[in-house]
Amino acid sequence: MKTIKLSFVLLATACLFASCQKEDFRPSNAVNISLSVGALTKSNALASDDSQKQFNAGDQVSVSATGQDAVIYQLQADGETWRETVANKFLLWNASQLEFQAYYPVTEGTSMTAFTLPTDQSSEAKINAADYMTATQTISRPDGGSDIALELQRQTARVIVTITGFGNEYYEWYGYGDNVPTLRINSAAAAIADGAATGSVTTVTPFGRQNGDDEWYIGCSFTALVIPAAANATADFITLTDGLGHNLSVKGIPAMEAGKSYNYNLHVGKDLIQISSVTVTDWTTGETLAGGQAEEATGPTTVLCGALVDGATIKVNFKWRGQNSGDYVQGVYNAASGTFTVSKGGSYWGCDKRAVYKVEKSGDNIIIGAGFYDYTFESMVWTFNTTNDTYTTTNGAAVDEMYGLISVTLNGTDITSQLTEQ
Repeated sequence: MKTIKLSFVLLATACLFASCQKEDFRPSNAVNISLSVGALTKSNALASDDSQKQFNAGDQVSVSATGQDAVIYQLQADGETWRETVANKFLLWNASQLEFQAYYPVTEGTSMTAFTLPTDQSSEAKINAADYMTATQTISRPDGGSDIALELQRQTARVIVTITGFGNEYYEWYGYGDNVPTLRINSAAAAIADGAATGSVTTVTPFGRQNGDDEWYIGCSFTALVIPAAANATADFITLTDGLGHNLSVKGIPAMEAGKSYNYNLHVGKDLIQISSVTVTDWTTGETLAGGQAEEATGPTTVLCGALVDGATIKVNFKWRGQNSGDYVQGVYNAASGTFTVSKGGSYWGCDKRAVYKVEKSGDNIIIGAGFYDYTFESMVWTFNTTNDTYTTTNGAAVDEMYGLISVTLNGTDITSQLTEQ
């Protein structure tokens, strides 16, 4: 029995010694890495202070070198040291110069050329897993050393939506409902393949921060990482549900660039939500962009200003000769040309071949007209001021109480009550 017991002790000691020997072995030409994003260490996707300059212990990055299989490195508990996750699997300096490629995060389906956007980003861990970054660098072996520093570049864009106000109707009509329990942010694409955005519009559940009172009222914010892509004027960008159960949306996903942070201040009304301002910053440095990239890109500050967003549709519904037959004139705005694509409809005036109509931009005004033959006798012309949400009506000589405005809609939402006739 003693001999058997001693054998087990010796065996355990030998195994422990072998294990230590195995863990301590590291070739002298093994590559040691440090990682950064541009000039900073990797930013936590949510942070805005110095904590964004740090990787988290346990983070993993895949790194490969010329002619060598990729090795997964993991940040140790000290927050500084990166070690290989598989024993005795190293990248080696087998030449004086190597091309290194790295990507983060190490998740299923992610590589140097492929990434699928996670749609659930509702926690810190989940949004950090959406922070796709890559690096490709050719590095010469330093004299007398093996250390390299890789600078990862962000391949996604960050969107931050802050609720900055609610319409007076929440306080004057209801006395409640001025909160946003649900908000979603849409990405113009679903994935990245070979450096290009691919896939259809994808809805992201963002990470939400409540205000200081732990409520979803003024001051709360929502953050999501999205695929950089060209603008999509027809898709919803932001959708939300207010405290009254109203479903509202901002139409038109703007163009976005990798490595940029887009900060949107949102004003919520009963029938319409407006982007009151947009600030675009460099995500890594936090510096506001200048030099042709709009330091402060002001969005719609009035309801009618929203009609001058690319792809926006403004529509005037009216009665004609006493007939309330769905007659309308509408225009779809083209921001590049500063003009509207105009159309008409209805079952009375709208189907008459003598009908004339227009939607024009003139300075800060949008002019919408409907008439027969011309705009002097039997006609109505409305001039909408986009700076103060007012409008005037100019009637032809033959127009009486049998004619008149019924409603004005913007992107399908009735905004008539928010306009003032002068």
